[in-house]
Amino acid sequence: MLEKLERIEQRYEELNRLMATPEVAADPDKIRRYAQEQAEIQDLVETFRKYRAVDEELEATREMLEDSLGEEMRGLVEEEIEALTARRSRRRVQPRAGGRTAP
Repeated sequence: MLEKLERIEQRYEELNRLMATPEVAADPDKIRRYAQEQAEIQDLVETFRKYRAVDEELEATREMLEDSLGEEMRGLVEEEIEALTARRSRRRVQPRAGGRTAP
């Protein structure tokens, strides 16, 4: 599923680039089509980016456990891992028809 979301994100970025070209800017029909397609996937892309950011933060925090930490610091890192895991669970990305994010 992550590969599909990455492809959707790439398409979103491609649409940004296309709409910035002079050729597309001069064609109102293309601008309308591209803008509509982009709007349809925007929520999904934004949610995916937030999910990925939390996932990366979680990975970095887990790596901290590999360091020599005092007991108090280890406890704080473990609490942060629990909080990030909960945030990641709330940000589950489920594509549905139309490119919107399912709750």
